[in-house]
This record gives sequence, C-alpha cells and structure tokens, in this order.
Amino acid sequence: MKSMGRTMISLLLLPLILLGCTLAAPDSGGTSENLEAVVCEVFYRPGAGQPLAAAPPITLAGNERQGETFTAMGFEAFYQEDEFEGLALSVVIVDQETGAEISRQLYQFDPENSPENQFVGGHGFTGLNYVFHPGSSAEMQYFCRVVGS
Repeated sequence: MKSMGRTMISLLLLPLILLGCTLAAPDSGGTSENLEAVVCEVFYRPGAGQPLAAAPPITLAGNERQGETFTAMGFEAFYQEDEFEGLALSVVIVDQETGAEISRQLYQFDPENSPENQFVGGHGFTGLNYVFHPGSSAEMQYFCRVVGS
C-alpha cells in the first residue's frame, strides 16, 4: 500500500517537475545564430579636401567582433547577444593614436525579428553616420545593413 501511495505522489509531482524544467530552460529562439548576417560599409577621408575611400565590407555573422583601422581612427563592430544589451550591434570609433573612444552607437534588435533595412539610399538599418576626429580633419562614414536586403 505504501508503494502505491508513493507511486501516486510521484505521478502527481512529475508534471510539476517537468513544468519547472520547461520554465527554467533558456529560450532558444531569437538568438544571434538565427539572425541574418550584417554587413558594415566604412568610408574614410584622412583630411579635408582628400577623397573619401571605401574599406572592404565588414561582414558579421553573430557573436563576432571585427574592425578596420585607418590613419587617425579605427572602426570596431560587435554583433552579439548578451544579458545587458540583448541582441545588438555595437559600433565603436576609436582614436588610433591614444585608443580613446570617439563615438559609440548601440543598435538593439527585437530577438524575434531580424533588423530591417529602412533608410533611403541603401543605408541599411543604421542610416549613414558621420564621425569626425576631434584633433584633425579626418572623417569616417559608415552604415550597416542586413545581408540580402
């Protein structure tokens, strides 16, 4: 009789245990592995009156960090998911001589949907951004877009 009582209690507790495991399980949907790749296009002018030159496109597939260095400034892009920003692209422009941060932009995404290329002129989901070096006339322009859009 005792073993039948234990069996009944076990059967009653099993759904509660399974429900607790389901609620505690991490959400596998909407992670960076499910998103399309992002491409950042970067252009640089070392000084006023000089031509604007394009760097090779920077492609990020998720949980990845890449960059490009120029004479006065460096471009760094971080495409990742973490507990603070969620799923996001962070773009940082640094002074090449001092390493000091000149500019930082954070683009946070809906974890259920890829970012949308929404700006006119093919400037992706960030729009065209301009960054000027504080100690020279160097200029950087960049935009990031979802691949295939």
